Amino acid sequence: MKKAGIVVVAMLLSTAFPAVAGDNGNGGNRESIFADLESYRRVNLQQIERNYLGSLEYPMDAIVESALREITRLKLAQPCCSSEAIKEKLEDLSVHGNTPAIRFKAALASIVFDHPEMFVEEGQLEYTTGEEMFSSIAHRLERTVLAEVAQ
Repeated sequence: MKKAGIVVVAMLLSTAFPAVAGDNGNGGNRESIFADLESYRRVNLQQIERNYLGSLEYPMDAIVESALREITRLKLAQPCCSSEAIKEKLEDLSVHGNTPAIRFKAALASIVFDHPEMFVEEGQLEYTTGEEMFSSIAHRLERTVLAEVAQ
């Protein structure tokens, strides 16, 4: 049942992403909003968990989206790091987030937290924007679903 849920979510998310991702119009010469990958690998999630949880509950949508981006990037860089509290909050936001973008990104982040082994390649990439990272995750889900359906 859980596998079927992932399939449905992946299909919906992969088709919905262009509607919420947007384009910042800067073309190919963009400076990354992320720290370098090695910085994410050195972070101790347990030490900053409370800060991330506070950001995920903040009443300003841009702060919540920023936290979703950073938490997801951290999990991609450190698949073994875990936080039950963050995982629960991601699941809650995927259903009750204030905007479609928050719900969508929280759903993707939740899947990354549940199945980090699916996103090994995405964890090695450098991203310029959060939208680029979330798009990469959505495409991985789409490819995984199509591969499973073909079997």
